[in-house]
Amino acid sequence: MQDLPFAIDAPEQEQRRKDKASEAAERDAADLRAVLALPEGRRLLAALIAQAAPLATTFQADPLTMAFREGHRNAGLSLIARISQTAPEYLAGLVFQNQTANPE
Repeated sequence: MQDLPFAIDAPEQEQRRKDKASEAAERDAADLRAVLALPEGRRLLAALIAQAAPLATTFQADPLTMAFREGHRNAGLSLIARISQTAPEYLAGLVFQNQTANPE
């Protein structure tokens, strides 16, 4: 008898992997909603978004500085995306907090 190149219980293992990933995503979303439910959490996230400056230009003459700024920007965009997917009702408030905290 030949050894099979795959496990016979592969579909069950794949389903367990998907279930674990789904549970982790649900837990992460619940954690983010819990943080956003607190004024302190909203202030912290608003400060992180402001520091990341996702809408600012990252262009610099020095390529390393530009890459560093682009990394910050990407982190801010990722945070905004997670908030908009999980609890979009808080996103406008975070943007408004940034505008009032950092008048330009």
